[in-house]
Amino acid sequence: GTCEREMNGHHWDVKCCQWHPTRPIILSGGKDHKTKLWDAKTGTCLDTIHAHKNTVRCLAWGVNGNWFVTGSRDQRLKLYDIRKTSEALQQFNGHKSEITALAMHPQHETLLVSGDYNGSIFHWAVGSEEPVAQRMAGE
Repeated sequence: GTCEREMNGHHWDVKCCQWHPTRPIILSGGKDHKTKLWDAKTGTCLDTIHAHKNTVRCLAWGVNGNWFVTGSRDQRLKLYDIRKTSEALQQFNGHKSEITALAMHPQHETLLVSGDYNGSIFHWAVGSEEPVAQRMAGE
């Protein structure tokens, strides 16, 4: 295939990217600690979010397309609303090592799961400060 569009704006490695579930928007995260929203049609950067203090390793869109979650080497997850990205709706704390995987539930937009470098998995609910469930590495 041929490259349809090149988008430049991250200052280091891009570590993750995700298509919006219904719109021509791409979400990207990188080693520059930033998350970016891109117009897939024009290649224009729509927004830059200085979300984390370390590499953004993973991203996920909520089923409704309004929310997205970022996961980082700083051991935190952050939930954002695409309509107001100036601050996170919620921060999820609990991991003891860098977050390497995350997913939002395909039907219940308030549920998500994350995994880390040490092998721990956490199940989260939006609005709750503590994980709903967790499986620590080695259990």
